Amino acid sequence: MTPPLIRLTDVSAGYGGRSVLNHCSLEVHEREMLVLRGRNGGGKTTLLKVLAGLLAPMQGEVWRREGLTVGYLPQYRTIDREFPPHGLRHRALGTPMHAEMVATLQ
Repeated sequence: MTPPLIRLTDVSAGYGGRSVLNHCSLEVHEREMLVLRGRNGGGKTTLLKVLAGLLAPMQGEVWRREGLTVGYLPQYRTIDREFPPHGLRHRALGTPMHAEMVATLQ
């Protein structure tokens, strides 16, 4: 069997000395799909940050295959008030619109 892409062994992690992820062990192999689910505050984001190397574990070991890059895109908590953009902004971006559509959006 080939070695995993990433391995966590007895990892605990948290913030400000408070652990939110406790004694987590995990292996992810090539061609596997991983789904993280659970309640709010259950440690999903903390686990992802540890996997990506953005947060050091308080205990345990994280091993990544040489050359492996783990990406993490956080969920934004703010709402973009400019979305959806006004019809005239679409026009400025080069999106084709009929004149009557622009008139109704003004």
